[in-house]
Amino acid sequence: MTDIQAIYIIDKEGTLLYTYIPEGQEHQESQETPDNLLSGFINTFQSLALEFGDEEMKEAKIGEASYFFTKDKLSGISIVIMSELESKLKRIHPLLVKIKNLFITTFFGNVYNEEAKKYLFESFEISLEKLLKESSDEKVLDFFKGL
Repeated sequence: MTDIQAIYIIDKEGTLLYTYIPEGQEHQESQETPDNLLSGFINTFQSLALEFGDEEMKEAKIGEASYFFTKDKLSGISIVIMSELESKLKRIHPLLVKIKNLFITTFFGNVYNEEAKKYLFESFEISLEKLLKESSDEKVLDFFKGL
């Protein structure tokens, strides 16, 4: 998916657990949203959503990027995709759910030492890249089906 600029995983306390920057996006992401501000943005957005009666805010547009959110209610883990401004929730949301499920399946309920965590994050990233490629392939197929 060429429009994805970054994927962030944040725990329930707002600590950034993981950042994935697709190849070729490293320079763009670093200028958009510093990691240390991201969790503050998410907490602010979620608080505003609750004030307006929404259970969860699903997207926000900031500057030249769109941010799409999902949160696992049981673990409190939030998944955020930063993408091009024109990206649509309808297309990004299924990917958010798949990434959330992949992360929860890999890590939920387990305590690991630092070496094991490193291995699990590497394994997660390989699976994430495969998921993103499959999603990109589906986008191409959908394009041709629409002709």
